[in-house]
Amino acid sequence: MERTPLQAAGTELVTAAGWTEGRTERRLHGEVIELAKLGVGDEPTPEALDGHVAALRELATEAGPGAEHVERALAHVREYRETVE
Repeated sequence: MERTPLQAAGTELVTAAGWTEGRTERRLHGEVIELAKLGVGDEPTPEALDGHVAALRELATEAGPGAEHVERALAHVREYRETVE
């Protein structure tokens, strides 16, 4: 079974969380949970995905050495958002 862009984003965020600690680590794990919920429910709205894009942009600036993984996750979410429009 092929991984979806949301699953790939979640994997990247878990990796990024391993490079962070404290509040940023908790926020990254929170995004993983939220993206997983989107992946199993009804197809998300573009607006909902835009909210995750904004959150990931912010987290990328806070993730320190994990920022590269957050950027990859952001690319996956953007890719998925293009299919939802």
